[in-house]
Amino acid sequence: MPFTIIRNDLAKMHVDVIVNSTRRRPIMGYATDRYLHEIAGPKMMDERKRYGVLETSQAIITKGYGLPSEYVIHTVGPTYSDGKQGEAQALFNTYMNVLELARKQSVRTIAFPLISSGTFRFPKEQAFEIAISAFKIFLQTSEMDIYLVVYDDISYAISKARIHDVKEYLGHHYYPDKDPFKTPQKAKKRTLEDMVDSVDVSFQEKLFKLIRDKRLDEVMVYKDANLTKQHFSKIRSSDTYKPKKDTILALCVAMRLSLDETEDLLASAGFVLSSSDKADMIVRFFIETKVYDIYEINLALYDYCNKWLGGSEKSLSS
Repeated sequence: MPFTIIRNDLAKMHVDVIVNSTRRRPIMGYATDRYLHEIAGPKMMDERKRYGVLETSQAIITKGYGLPSEYVIHTVGPTYSDGKQGEAQALFNTYMNVLELARKQSVRTIAFPLISSGTFRFPKEQAFEIAISAFKIFLQTSEMDIYLVVYDDISYAISKARIHDVKEYLGHHYYPDKDPFKTPQKAKKRTLEDMVDSVDVSFQEKLFKLIRDKRLDEVMVYKDANLTKQHFSKIRSSDTYKPKKDTILALCVAMRLSLDETEDLLASAGFVLSSSDKADMIVRFFIETKVYDIYEINLALYDYCNKWLGGSEKSLSS
């Protein structure tokens, strides 16, 4: 799972690297910086001191010592003044420098805080947007599982206009008291050829036929679905693979399927879109409005029902 937001304690994340937003001088800072150093023990500060004073956006790496992560990348995010001093670009550079250092270290999993949004006074909404932008760009060309660890609700995850549209759509299509197995499905116009082609066709066969017919690049499909290369390879090669509904929906978004095509692919694995499931209706809203950005869809899902497409099944905290 290339990118996921998770509510957790950063110091308890079982990943290769935890990112520490620190001060320029090698002294213990406030809040999370101090907390991480206290858990890691004095050896981490001893190693940090070897690098001396850091510049804004610079990233350096130490061992994790008493932390569950093998390493800690320390970086200095920009202090927010008035938004006219290049703070946004500096924060973007901070994320990219950390990610590039992690890539050079062959890191597979990394957990970030929302850099500069605390003591350094960066507005949270803008800091969040910059973080998402950096992750999206990096993951287009790199393989890494990125976690953004937050402590509070992210109600600013999607634009106010989009929030209004989603709320209005749910008001007309979401019926939580309905029996999901009795939810009427929209009638579809299907030819005899369509029906014959669907008989005894497995999910995998249908998926890869869609990819071929639409002339899609498989790498871009799994990246746009927020899936790992390993997960996608398992879908392709395992005869016993049974997809989760969220995985299928992520792939539908990545392939930019219509609502009819989405329902067909879901049906091949025994699933339906249900009006009694809020997450289903949110995904359906985006498909019907032809918005296929997995990040925007995931932010809406996270904001409304704490769900995520393309998530990991592993436990990363103690």
